[in-house]
Amino acid sequence: MRKAFTLIELIFVIVIIGIITGVGVNSFKTHYLINDVNFIVGKIRATQYQGIGYSKVQFGTTTELNSSIGCITLDKDSLNDTNYKIHSTLVGNLKGETLCFDEKGSPSLSEDNLSIEYKNKTVTLKIQPITGYITVKY
Repeated sequence: MRKAFTLIELIFVIVIIGIITGVGVNSFKTHYLINDVNFIVGKIRATQYQGIGYSKVQFGTTTELNSSIGCITLDKDSLNDTNYKIHSTLVGNLKGETLCFDEKGSPSLSEDNLSIEYKNKTVTLKIQPITGYITVKY
């Protein structure tokens, strides 16, 4: 009758626990690039929805009702907010530009790209000119 585990059984269990721990730790890494892309796309979408239905033109002339409604500046400082800080770097033609949406949700800029980089990995956001649809290319 056996009352204890052998040394080989204990080593085998420790190796299995080590493998499971290694896989678990690797899967819980923070993915800053993906989080930043999702945050920026969400901010652009929220800005587009703010601009829908808000006309900045009345009676054929442009008025300064509130020109910031439906507009967003695409740089790291203005995109950061109290709940989330962007870790990636913004590059591309749209960096620092102000993107505004009209009452139909169309962007003011022509079709262009915004690239987001983090640790030698790049994700490109392409904003469509008429619909404002954002294509994310990894």
